[in-house]
Formats: sequence, C-alpha cells, structure tokens
Amino acid sequence: MFHKKLSQKSISDLVIALRSGSEPAFRELFDRYAGKVYRYALRFVASEPVAEELAQDVFVKIWNNRDTIDEAQSFNNFLFRITKNHILNHLRDLQRNSALNKEYCLSLTTFHNAVEDSLIHEEYIQLANRAIALLPEKRRSIFIMSRFDGMSYDQISQTLGISKDTVRLQMIKSLRTIREYLKLHVDVPIGILLFIGNIF
Repeated sequence: MFHKKLSQKSISDLVIALRSGSEPAFRELFDRYAGKVYRYALRFVASEPVAEELAQDVFVKIWNNRDTIDEAQSFNNFLFRITKNHILNHLRDLQRNSALNKEYCLSLTTFHNAVEDSLIHEEYIQLANRAIALLPEKRRSIFIMSRFDGMSYDQISQTLGISKDTVRLQMIKSLRTIREYLKLHVDVPIGILLFIGNIF
C-alpha cells in the first residue's frame, strides 16, 4: 500500500500549497507519509485493516485542519501529534468495550511512553545528522563508511590507504563532535550522549 512515484518538491513547498487548499499537494504528502503513519499505528493495534483505516483518518484530519498548520514548524511533528491523538482516542474507545480491549489495546501508559520515545529519538537523529554534515570532509567520510555503510575499521583503512589507528582516532573525534553539538542544541539525557554512537 501507499507506493507511488513522488515529485522532488520540498516538504515546506507542499505544506504551503496544502494550506492554500491544493489537493495535489495533499496527495503528495499522503504518498510520502501514509506508509509511515500506517506502520506506526500498527504498533498499537492488532489489525492491519484497522491500522490502515487509522492512517486514512489521520490524513482526513490533516486536510480538514490544513489552515492550522504552522509553516515555520516541522510538518513531521504536526503529523505525529495528530497521529498520536487519533490513536489515543481510538484506544480509549476500545477500552469502553472490554471484549475488544484485550484484543486490540496496549496500555495507555505504554502508548504514551512509546510516542514520546519515538519523537525524541527522531529529534536526536535529525540533530546528529546536522552535526555529521559539519564534520571535516575526511572525518565525515570515515564516519559514514563506518556507521552508514557498515564497513569495519580494517576495510576503511584499506579503502582510504590510512592506518587503522587513524580511522579509530577520527571516529572518536567524530563522536565527540556530535555529542558536543547535541549538548549545545538540546537538553539531551546523559544516556543518549554516552551511547550516541550506537544510534547510527
């Protein structure tokens, strides 16, 4: 489901068009995000059709509330705030029926924690990616080879013609830079800072 060829328009351009009532922009945003909303909903309900219906409902709400979207804010955050509230309302409705409650619902506490963890994790990843972009070119290349391409230090040293110790040193400096960047831009829990290397 939700697989279509997408245009190259930026999210901000699509949001501006959506606020003006553009149906093509709405369909484009749907094609880009509906699958993600569906998979997210599926974590909290035990039925693929229900998850798909929830995803459809979320985008109906987005269309109906398009004039409330703040162009200066993250559309992703706006989307998942609506998603969170809609799933929460769905779970509450199911709780009123004890027979369905056992079949479909997680506890509301578990749901809230999962939502918060997901949004916080995504924010940290976005900030970390900005920090990576600021690394010196050689250091950034080594970091990407290690964390994104899955290459070992030996493989990186052979590819770049440098020693394994140099690779290790550059990785240490990269992780230190990312931690410092996060400290400056958000109140990051110490656990995230200590294990930021494992996120990638």
